[in-house]
Parts: sequence; structure tokens; C-alpha cells
Amino acid sequence: MPLAPRAPDANEFAINSHRVAWDPKRFASLRVHGLDYSPTKYPVVLLHGLFGYDKISFGPQSNPILQLHYWRGICEALKELGCEVYVPSNGSVSSIRSRAYALDKYLSEHLPGREINLIAHSMGGLDARYLISHIVGSESKKYSINSLTTIATPHRGSSFMDFVQEVLGVGYVLDVQDPVVNVLKERRLANSGLFGPSERSLEDERLKSRYKHLKALCSHFDKPAYANLTREYCDAFNSITKDVSTVHYKYARCRLMFVFIDFLFANSSYAAVAKISPLDPLFISQSVVSMREGPNDGLVSLESAKWGEFEGLVTNVDHWGLLPPRRMKRRRNSLADELENKKRVKAGGYASLEFYLSVVDRLTRKGF
Repeated sequence: MPLAPRAPDANEFAINSHRVAWDPKRFASLRVHGLDYSPTKYPVVLLHGLFGYDKISFGPQSNPILQLHYWRGICEALKELGCEVYVPSNGSVSSIRSRAYALDKYLSEHLPGREINLIAHSMGGLDARYLISHIVGSESKKYSINSLTTIATPHRGSSFMDFVQEVLGVGYVLDVQDPVVNVLKERRLANSGLFGPSERSLEDERLKSRYKHLKALCSHFDKPAYANLTREYCDAFNSITKDVSTVHYKYARCRLMFVFIDFLFANSSYAAVAKISPLDPLFISQSVVSMREGPNDGLVSLESAKWGEFEGLVTNVDHWGLLPPRRMKRRRNSLADELENKKRVKAGGYASLEFYLSVVDRLTRKGF
């Protein structure tokens, strides 16, 4: 059942009359659609996706101008709201298993004895699921996972990674310690005898098909994360990575021209789909995924992003656009870009700060 918006009071900000500089902290103190956002009861840990990081510094650590943050703007807005926020770095192109153990180490060191809300973008949702099912569930931990919200996570893999594997030969390297690899070997042996008694790796098959010269060149850039995002791998991953009943799952996804948001917390998630310009780098990948899977955000299909109960679609945004505040120019003494974003929300547009503030507010209203 959709949650009813809270009634605005006499002190509500007037969207059309305020002029402030771009500032995620101030955005968190403003209101959208008459809602007052509330901080979560438990800490929020933001998990990055493929090629992700916590922050990259191009100079002295003390100079924020020379730093690039994956969760830029969003982390600051959540902190200003009153949330306790943590942003780990779990390896940009490492395997899901490796990233999950890095996350486990981070949580054990930074949040011992705490209940935790995980909010994950893209591949980060797979890292979190591995952590919950294979690490936290098998060992006595000093922390507990209270909820998991996944945003545009390829739970069933991405057909674009299948395409990259087929054409470029990237997506063959596997983590030999990953239990999912054994499932893959058994399935492939049963289906086609690909793995013989010597248990040859998938890499042996790289040069046995078309585009072998291109594949030989691109193979030098292959990393375990790419194979972990193929549909074959994710199907095997899902077969042994079961949800834990004590953890609440959410997912999110975006689709152009439609907004269906039903905030049922237990076993749910978010998704996204957008119309991408032919000049956009994601246009080719969206075309591939559209032909093979249907509506998508440029990398992850609507169906792949669903896990648990569907939380809702977010419109007019692609896979990477789910992260930074879109079209914010950070001009000094100009009409607030935050308020501009609010106008786009009213018109059916997407504003990342408003979206993530809504996510944590609904976690709060569910008792988390």
C-alpha cells in the first residue's frame, strides 16, 4: 500500500521564491511534495558498483576540490539529514566474492555490534547478497545486516556483458575461490562437456570462436568482475545465494514515462529505464540489452533489477545517472539547483538527492 505524504505546515519552503547556491546539505533541509524527510535509526552504508570507489584524490587529501566522490552530493545530503553514513571501497573490478569479503572487513572494523542498512548501486547489490548469504550467515559476526536496498542491480546479469564476452573476449577470468565457479563447471560439463577432468577454465574457450584476434587483444584487460555480471554466472550465483529471512530486501529500477512506486519494504527493490540519445556512450549497450532482454537503463534490464518485491520505477534516468545530482552547475548565488531538481520531480523528472532522501525516509518509517 503506498505511503501517504505528510501534510506541509506553514513554514514550508516556497520552491519558486528561494535563491541559494548548490548545496546538498541545504537540499536535505528543504522539502519536496510537502514531505519532511527523517534520518534512519541505524547506520546507512552506501555500496558502489562496477568501477566504483569511495573517493579519488588528485592532490592533497585536505583539498576537497581535488577529490572525486562516487556518492557525490548524496552522502552529504544524507549526513545533513541526520543519517550516520559510511562509504567503503570494495575493489572496482574485483570478483563479487572478493568485494564481499572486503566489505565484511570494513563493517567489522567500523561498525562492530551495530545493526546496518545497506543501500547498493549496481554490482554493489550482488556484493551485499554474497555477504549476507555466504559470510554473515556462516560465521558469528560482530554486526548484523538489518536491510538491503538494491538500485539497478543486475541480479540476473546483463546481456550487454554477454555481448562483451562474445565479441571482445572480456568476461572469462573467474575467481577460483568463488563457490559459484564450481556450480558453473558442473552445469557446463553436464550441458556441453566444456570442462574436462582437468577442469580447464573458461579462458580456454576464448579463442575458439569468432573475433579471435580482437579477443586476444582485449583479454589483457579482463577482470573477474566482468564474468560475474554475465547472465550465466548470475543464474548460478542465484542458485546458491539465497535470501536470509532476517534481512529485508528492497530493489529499485527506472523507466521513462512511468512511475510506479509502492513502498512495501520487506523483500523489495528499485529499478530504472530511460530513453538514451544516440550520442550517449550508453546507446549501444542499451540497444543490445533492449534486443535481448527488453526495457533497460543502458546496462541493466528491468527484469534483472528486480529482486524480492518490486519497490518502484524511477523515470528519465540512465544507469550512471542514478548517482550524481543531474545537471547541477554549482553556480554561486544562482537559483538553487536543488529547487530546480524539485521542479523536475513534479514534472516527472529525476532528482538523485530527492530519490535517496525518499529511500532513507521510508526506511525510517519502517523502523530502520
